[in-house]
Amino acid sequence: MTAGFGAVAPDVAAGMPLSSAQAAGSIRPQGKTWQRFVAIGDSFTEGMNDDDPDNAGAFIGWADRLAPLLAAHADDFHYANLAVRGRRLKDIAGEQTEQAIA
Repeated sequence: MTAGFGAVAPDVAAGMPLSSAQAAGSIRPQGKTWQRFVAIGDSFTEGMNDDDPDNAGAFIGWADRLAPLLAAHADDFHYANLAVRGRRLKDIAGEQTEQAIA
């Protein structure tokens, strides 16, 4: 079983001690460099009305803030934000997910 929301990491399930990062609640990947990140969603992901602290009058969403943090740990990093305001779950689960996988 993989670690994630509501899941128990295999080492925890086996009674193995947690690493210091795990004990501190860190989600930073260990031993893996992210190469691709595709964000899907609606206006929440897109960042509508989320002020950009570096550019007055501009907006930046959580995915656009996360991407450079991931890219800092990879030589060949690719990012796409497919989120579009007003999208519904059927759009995200259908069209956006298909584009993200392609």
